[in-house]
Amino acid sequence: MDYGGGLGSEGPQQYEQLLSVPPGRQLTIGVAALDADLAQLQTLDLHQYRRLLLVVKAWEPPMAELLDALAPLASLDRCTVLLLPLPGKPTPRRKVEDWHAFARRLPFASVDVQLLNRVVD
Repeated sequence: MDYGGGLGSEGPQQYEQLLSVPPGRQLTIGVAALDADLAQLQTLDLHQYRRLLLVVKAWEPPMAELLDALAPLASLDRCTVLLLPLPGKPTPRRKVEDWHAFARRLPFASVDVQLLNRVVD
């Protein structure tokens, strides 16, 4: 799931952690109203999913609205928060720490935070 449209036109195939995600299982939220995101998430058959890969813009602070948007997915066991860096810039440690603190509040049994790695030829 791409929160806030951070992947833009690049698409998930540019990042190692997202290569195995089938196109039909990719979803963007956080670009419309929260009500629209919640309605979209409530249509998902969560029995088909074991894990949530959540792409967020590393340079933005975690927001309560994201926490609210993830509430319908609380039955999933695992969530990996993938921090998308600004192009050509490293993600500062304090930003990673902010996302770790946010991840501890998520409604999943297991949550980890990783930096997204670009596919390198």
